[in-house]
Amino acid sequence: GSVTSNLVASPPAVRGADGRLAAVRPGVVDQRVELTRLLQVAAAIEHSLMVQYLYAAYSADVVIAAGMFPDAALWQRQLLTVAREEMGHLMTVQNALRLIGGEPNWMREDIPWDGPYYPFPMEFEPFTFIAIEKYVYAEMDPAIDETPPPGRKISPPREQWEKLRKKIDADVMKATNAKAHHVGTLFHDLLARLRNPTLTDERWFDPATYAQQASWDAWGKGFRPHPLDADLEDPHQPPNVIVAQIGTRTEAIDRLMQIAGQGEAPHLRHPRTRTPSHFDRFMAVYDGVALVAPQVDALVKNLPTNPTTRQQPAHPDAASLRRQYISSAAARMLAELSDLRYRMLVTNLAHSHMVAASQDAAVRATGGYLMQRSFADMFNVKTLAGLLFRAPLTDNPGDARRAGPPFDLPASLDIQGRTPRQMWELQLELTQASAKYCVALLKGAGGPPAASERFLRTLVDLDRNDIARIQAIIRRPAGPGNTGLT
Repeated sequence: GSVTSNLVASPPAVRGADGRLAAVRPGVVDQRVELTRLLQVAAAIEHSLMVQYLYAAYSADVVIAAGMFPDAALWQRQLLTVAREEMGHLMTVQNALRLIGGEPNWMREDIPWDGPYYPFPMEFEPFTFIAIEKYVYAEMDPAIDETPPPGRKISPPREQWEKLRKKIDADVMKATNAKAHHVGTLFHDLLARLRNPTLTDERWFDPATYAQQASWDAWGKGFRPHPLDADLEDPHQPPNVIVAQIGTRTEAIDRLMQIAGQGEAPHLRHPRTRTPSHFDRFMAVYDGVALVAPQVDALVKNLPTNPTTRQQPAHPDAASLRRQYISSAAARMLAELSDLRYRMLVTNLAHSHMVAASQDAAVRATGGYLMQRSFADMFNVKTLAGLLFRAPLTDNPGDARRAGPPFDLPASLDIQGRTPRQMWELQLELTQASAKYCVALLKGAGGPPAASERFLRTLVDLDRNDIARIQAIIRRPAGPGNTGLT
């Protein structure tokens, strides 16, 4: 039978998910465009979930610091583990897009966007019980209404699960104004389309792109359970980051089943796969937090939901009203630096993806440096989040509310159509802007925000080193085996 997606052409459209093709392939263009769009939506959702999980995880430092709950550090570790695995899913989906000649999508949606496949309207929420309930709901198998959840270390009896599921459903639907979905639905549609020979043409899948794709050796090494522990269901297991290269349609189906099975559709996992799914991990957190939810929520009550560096307009719309403005001047500048480093991280990921496909050896040779920059900015974003959750939201005496990382991205990364030289010029511009923010924060009238001075001094030194290195890359002359940048 025919397969149609739930994707709609009318707003709210998914940024970067317009079905744009990057390479010519034989076959029916409209069908390839639709498959491309579905993969681009999957990339946007993996990205969006990843940063929301990170926000909640970083805010859990407050819960850990209180010293009230022995498992608080484990709860945080579960969220960080899922976020790392979502990064692997994002890279794998970009590999699938490269395989079929689709344009990669590194964007995500803005608050409070929700769409046909998105699990819930996007929110940056601290570590609260309702946030955990939403994550459980997002990662549920769409057929979970009919069957108890697979894979849990101690699965509850059928009657207990029915009661628990109904509570989670009711809480999430109330919190999201009945706009919640299971993300697994998207992967069902994707896999159904890939399996249908009338909708998918074998000629779209170019095995020559395999070597140009992100690999586990480059991006996932160090994040896989020890072989002796791989069959354990223990939620204490370390991350199992899947970054899968893909060369054929059969491999595309298998790799998407792998990431869906690990994440949003546990029933798609291979029967012998026993490592915890994202649903397992979030249920482990849920089981612990449910016993102490009021105390946990009280600890994070001063942390913001949807912090922003942008002042509310005179006549705010619904989206503006859901944001909390960081009015403290020093904290706001620190948040702007945090947003810049987040943009730099995403730009580095996109840039590394671009250079891997270059025919020029000199361009490809910069991939290792871009990967190094990406990992560095993962650390920078985490450190800045911790500093912001300790910084004041306002400068009003007696106001105990804290700031937080906005995780804002511009409407565009401004990378489309850039030449290799122009990409490095953008990298130079962003790095110079970061150094200026660091200097301004260090020289601020009231001094740098609390506990940030050492980090800012280190970061500005690293920025200056990177500026010199990027300038050397830009002016590198052509030579034997090196065409220079154009």
